[in-house]
Amino acid sequence: MKSEQLQPKFGGMGKDTLWQIDDSIITGDLQAVQDSPTHVSIIPRVTMALERDEAPLAKTQKYWEKVD
Repeated sequence: MKSEQLQPKFGGMGKDTLWQIDDSIITGDLQAVQDSPTHVSIIPRVTMALERDEAPLAKTQKYWEKVD
């Protein structure tokens, strides 16, 4: 990551919160796509209406961990 993206505790200047999730949780209608060397986006596996996409994503909420 660029230093402006990293939190100060990791030697950077970033202010954004970092989150992580075990990739085994991303299943079914969701997929993880690495869109840069340091970032992964969670997206629908197929094109679908927003309402249908929100439900599987919401089910992952309790598994996300804030990186301190």
